[in-house]
Amino acid sequence: MIQASDNGVKQFIDHELDLEAVVKAARETHRWTVPEAEVAERRYRDFLWACWNNINNRVPEIGSLSRFAAFSRSVDEVWHEHILWTGKYRQDCERIFEGRFLDHVPIYAADVKPADIAAAQEVYRRLGLAEPADVIHECVWAIAS
Repeated sequence: MIQASDNGVKQFIDHELDLEAVVKAARETHRWTVPEAEVAERRYRDFLWACWNNINNRVPEIGSLSRFAAFSRSVDEVWHEHILWTGKYRQDCERIFEGRFLDHVPIYAADVKPADIAAAQEVYRRLGLAEPADVIHECVWAIAS
């Protein structure tokens, strides 16, 4: 498991990143129970951590992937809601990704290669993150400066 210094990014993602309104809106939109919303929020926080590690090439066995699969339906749904809060999303991205922006690039299932999902799953394994149970093959992200 990766444990080098992250300059407080993990702390920020797990404990300081305020997603209360975002998750509440996603819960209402998707008619989730409170426990379902809590699981979706945890998965989204794990996804942000995996993205940060990927773009900072912190999983050397894999290298920095040019695109990283958002392979959980609930992660994608919370992410969509977060993006709708544009100012907050921009500020959160700048804080987490050191001035960079986490672009959401939708693609169709036919464009996702099994290797894309396998690489993302390997990043999760290397980071000791629980793999989401609701795996999909539809969305990827990219980082823009």
